[in-house]
Amino acid sequence: MHPIRMMGRLNVRGQSYAMPGSGHGDTVPFESLVAGALGMGRLHRGAELVGLVIYARHHDVARELVTRLAAAGSALFERKGWKTVYCYGIAEMLVFELLWPRRCVDCKGDGEYSVRYTALGEQSVSRKKAHRCQRCNGTGRGDLSQREQARVSGIEQSRFIRTWAPRAHEMRLMMLGWEEDCLRHLVRHFDFSAEAG
Repeated sequence: MHPIRMMGRLNVRGQSYAMPGSGHGDTVPFESLVAGALGMGRLHRGAELVGLVIYARHHDVARELVTRLAAAGSALFERKGWKTVYCYGIAEMLVFELLWPRRCVDCKGDGEYSVRYTALGEQSVSRKKAHRCQRCNGTGRGDLSQREQARVSGIEQSRFIRTWAPRAHEMRLMMLGWEEDCLRHLVRHFDFSAEAG
């Protein structure tokens, strides 16, 4: 099972987990366990912030995530010889999408979709096979429309569509990479090997 789907199954709003050895049945919200796990090990700060915003619901760190993403985007744009004038606005738009996500139109928020096929052999058997959604990269989250992206980024719409949309996509891929790093860290920390089957 893909790590994003795994965390989606476990990250139930308001769910609490008993702390072993407490003797009193004390429980801790799963978001708190995730926040604690993100602080352990050598996870880089960008991935930690993405995890705090998405999986621990610590929206108070959103401004720091915007600043860090804008700085990383500026460095990327400079390497490619692009102007960096709108990096901060694009970072605000990408974090806005994290805070108020929409469902992906292709997979309806599942992160994957099933394709029915017929296995041929001695008997024809109809089966379903799950595929990771390419549009949302398995997150289940949808993007704002280009008009909305331009408005939240503070860029005139035709200029955004003509020049800045592909550059915003580069920053989105960077942030998705941070999320993948975060998920790998959490999967290792919580040892989901039994779930992965």
